[in-house]
Amino acid sequence: MYIFLDIGGSYTKIASSSDLKDLKSFSYFKTQKNYIQGKKKIEEEILNISANKNIKAIVIAIAGMVDNKKNIVDCPNLKNWSKKPLVKDLEKKFDCSAYLFNDADLAALGEASYEKSNNIAYLSLGTGVGGSRIVNKKIDINNFGFEPGHQIIEKNKSFENLVGNKNLKKNNINLEAKKNLQKWHENLAIGLVNTSLLWSPDLIILGGGLSYRYLSLKLLKPLVSKHFPFSKTLKIKKSKLSNKSALYGALYYLKNK
Repeated sequence: MYIFLDIGGSYTKIASSSDLKDLKSFSYFKTQKNYIQGKKKIEEEILNISANKNIKAIVIAIAGMVDNKKNIVDCPNLKNWSKKPLVKDLEKKFDCSAYLFNDADLAALGEASYEKSNNIAYLSLGTGVGGSRIVNKKIDINNFGFEPGHQIIEKNKSFENLVGNKNLKKNNINLEAKKNLQKWHENLAIGLVNTSLLWSPDLIILGGGLSYRYLSLKLLKPLVSKHFPFSKTLKIKKSKLSNKSALYGALYYLKNK
């Protein structure tokens, strides 16, 4: 039995696999802001989904910065989880190996596993803006992860300040309004152009909650072409795997480890 977790700022998704061929028993539950309570809830859900079967490995995606030793460095939307020993705690509890990744890295890997392109940029549009670069079906080499959401678009305003849901809510910006939706797509296009110029991808894949609800490629693509300084057309797609991208990325990682 293999267990896969995707720990987000609002909800945690969980799934299992007996043979590393597909995901089973998908479910989700509210993420606890307190680490001790959150870990306890995760342990309960793992016990429930495993039905007392032997657990061989756990792969975890988390919405935060992870270092090369697979420790949680910082979780902007789960402050109390920062610097907590999640991997060590779960390995001790279930007597198995555990692996920790940034959620956007695993979501990107999941999406890339279904694509022919070998150089893929993935961006997740949700509470904030996460992202990753996949080269030849592997998470590209990096120093502190990939953080396209923190690029500066305007003075004192980052990409995720302008298009992330946390700040949209904070500033009472309703994307149901046509004017706001148009501006959101304009800001998104600028961030995508910047990311593309730095990463030079064959394909950009957009996922995350806001993309499922509000993203219009018909609106976005002309705006990207308008700001892109070269005649080449950027290939942009919506996520195929929806809210299971990171879980499929975890499955793909373990299968190919």
